[in-house]
Amino acid sequence: MQAADQLIDQATAQMLDSIDANDLLYQVQSSFDYDPGPDLEKISASLFAVNTGDDLINPPELGILQQQIGRVAHGRAVLIPADSRTAGHSTHTKAVVWKKYLVELLHPASTDPEKTK
Repeated sequence: MQAADQLIDQATAQMLDSIDANDLLYQVQSSFDYDPGPDLEKISASLFAVNTGDDLINPPELGILQQQIGRVAHGRAVLIPADSRTAGHSTHTKAVVWKKYLVELLHPASTDPEKTK
């Protein structure tokens, strides 16, 4: 228990030393009223919307992503099942989990057997 407390104290001290409070507040506040919904049809670029099965901020059970992705002309929703690699909403910081989808987005020919012939 003492080792766990020390680890938490150390991680907290490192975080507080490297984060600007005003920047963090700006980041958090900018998401309060963010709603891409009204302009989804305006997106013309290819888009992957990635979510994980354990995301509590954007829970897949609500079906919002699956319902709305159809409004994006070249949009695709990807739901990564929760497993030992995912970390809920924080999975966005773990590129190893979603990297293959980014590669596919940036280099579609490398993942499409028809385009590599």
